[in-house]
Amino acid sequence: MPGLAGVAARPLTVLANVLFALLIAAILVPSIRMILHFGALPALAIVIMVGISLALGHLLGGPVPDERAALAIASIARNVGLALFITVLSRVEQGVLPTLLSYVILGAIVAVPYSAWSKRRVARQRYDRREES
Repeated sequence: MPGLAGVAARPLTVLANVLFALLIAAILVPSIRMILHFGALPALAIVIMVGISLALGHLLGGPVPDERAALAIASIARNVGLALFITVLSRVEQGVLPTLLSYVILGAIVAVPYSAWSKRRVARQRYDRREES
C-alpha cells in the first residue's frame, strides 16, 4: 500500500520527532539536576576532556571525512575510564554511577553539534563531487 505509506509518512515523522524530543526532555531534566549537584568543577573537567577527545579523534581520523567523524565520536564514547578517573580526583561522595551518567550526558551534549557539523560537511563534499562529474 504505497499510497497509504506516502500519506502517513509525514505525520508519523512529526509524531516520532515530538515523542523523541519529549523523551530527551524527560531524561535531561533530572540529569541536569544531578549534574548540578555533582559539581561544576567535575562537570567542567568532563566537558574539557570530551572536547579534547573529540578533537583528537577528528584530527587523527585520516583523510576520509566519514572515518574522521566515526573516530571522533568513538573516542568520546569509549572513555569510561576517564570518567572514573575524574571521580577519583574529585572525591565525589555520590559514587561512580552519577559520574558515569554525567559523562555520558555531557559527552552527548558536546558531541551533538560536532555530529551535525560533520554530517553537513560530508553532505557538502558529496554534493560537490557530483557537481564535478
